[in-house]
Parts: sequence; structure tokens; C-alpha cells
Amino acid sequence: MLAAAEWWNVLPSFDGVLAGGMSLNFFMAAVNIKVVHASSLALNYGPNFTYSERWPILGFRATRALGIFSAIPALIFQMLFGVGIILFKIPFISQKLLDIIYPPGAGPPDSFSRLGTCEVYSEVTAKAAAPTRNGNVDRAACHIRFQGDASNLVTSQVVCESALSLLHNRSELPPRSDDGFGTSAELVGKVLLKRLKENKVRKVEIETKVQKDGPKVNLNLLV
Repeated sequence: MLAAAEWWNVLPSFDGVLAGGMSLNFFMAAVNIKVVHASSLALNYGPNFTYSERWPILGFRATRALGIFSAIPALIFQMLFGVGIILFKIPFISQKLLDIIYPPGAGPPDSFSRLGTCEVYSEVTAKAAAPTRNGNVDRAACHIRFQGDASNLVTSQVVCESALSLLHNRSELPPRSDDGFGTSAELVGKVLLKRLKENKVRKVEIETKVQKDGPKVNLNLLV
């Protein structure tokens, strides 16, 4: 079941949470999905747990605003991304392209990293504890908004806060964290979220909403 869900996650899809807008497979999803599944085993999410990860390339708000028409830029990006992968697989040409785009020691300027943003919207559904009319389900949503580019500033911030959690919050962590071997959710989950919310260098906004046994419709979005 998990393998089938992972393969299905590769395809573009129109999503209800995006008001019918199109999302693509995030290029890191193949790695992230395995980490989340490892957390599900360690923290006992249950035998029927499945996870998928999508990427609205225009961002959450713009994709919802465009609805079905967001498929046009999404498919164009998908096509160009595929062409880029093919070019970077060609011997000699790939190295020349890398030398031009990203010469050794190069990276995005600080101004670019500061202008970037990173938003994560997660939605979890579960069967209600007791049978209800109209197929109602328990549902929870979480929206996390970071400041800065995801691949540089946000990644550095989360890695540093994870290390500081292990260093300064040992008494609040589960015993399993002693050897430092496990997933983030398993070892530092709640402590890391707390540190991110209280961070004074770059503020992280975290909003949650839980709907117990509600109708089978999308929650009022937090964005």
C-alpha cells in the first residue's frame, strides 16, 4: 500500500485543498516520504497510515486563486524540468552547464535567500471514533510559515534549532534521543516546534486547527 501511494504521488493532481488547483510531485518527496513513514513506525501512527507530499509551484494562494487554470504553468514547469534533467544527464554538456550556472564555490546571494519564503500546509484525516452520518471524519490542519529561502536559510535554521534542542533541552526529550539516531519527529518533535515558534532571529509562524467528527469538507484554510 505504501509503495503504491508513493508511485501515485509522482503524478500531477488536482487537489481539493487547493480549490481544484494543480500540484506537482515535490522533487524531495521521495526522500521525505520515507522519513515520515519511519516516524510513523517509531511513534505508532497506526497500520493504515499513508502520506503524500505535493508542491503547488505558484504557491498556496495563487494556485487556489487560479484553480483548474493553474494546470497551465504547472505542466509547463513540469516539461521544462524534465528537459533540464535530460540536459544534465548528457556527458560534457552537463558539466559545461554546471560551470555556467553554478561554478565551484558559488551559491545564491544573501539578498535572494532573504527574499524567499517557505510555507507548509499539512492536513490529516482519520476515521471518526464512532460511525456517523455522511461519512464524517476527524480532521486537523497545520500551517507553518518560515522567513527566507527554503533551501538555504530555512534548512539552516531548522538544522541549528534541532542541534540546540539536543544540547539545551535534553530533559524535555524522550529517552530515545540519547543516541541521536532517528527522525526529527521521533527525537525532537515538540521541542523543535517550540524553539521555532520562540525564535527571535527569524520568526516562524505555526497555526493549527482541529475539527473533531466534522463534515467531510475542507477546513477553512489557515492562509
